[in-house]
Amino acid sequence: RDETHSSYFSNLYESYKDWCDKIHPALTSPKHAVQDIRNFASEKIQQLHDAEQNAVATASNIYEHAYFKIIEKDGKVDKQLTALSHATQSQIADVWNSMWKMKERLRTASDISSQRQALRQQLKNYQQTLSQMRGMRGMATSIPSKQMADLMK
Repeated sequence: RDETHSSYFSNLYESYKDWCDKIHPALTSPKHAVQDIRNFASEKIQQLHDAEQNAVATASNIYEHAYFKIIEKDGKVDKQLTALSHATQSQIADVWNSMWKMKERLRTASDISSQRQALRQQLKNYQQTLSQMRGMRGMATSIPSKQMADLMK
């Protein structure tokens, strides 16, 4: 396993070194150098992705073999563990979905709170306007109540 690990990085270093040797003359032409660097980065990203997928597949295979060495395939314990695993996954999915719903509820509550605060501010402004109008005795009697109410809308 250590040999595979070290050989992968050795190969990665070797390919990088080869690429540097190849790209060095092209560095005099910046137009091609940038594109070559992008291509190299893209290749390395793909290689890393492939290595990751390979590692996951290998680990899964090792786990499955070890599991079935200890536990009989399709036996009673295997079925119980599978049922437990499915139930746990289902519960995790339910909790995850519940958290998303909670975020939606919190967002709705926040929106309602903001609207309530805006309405309170509007009411406060109306009360100030009304008390100012009451302060001007002559004007308060000259404006009918219905017109004053319409003004407050």
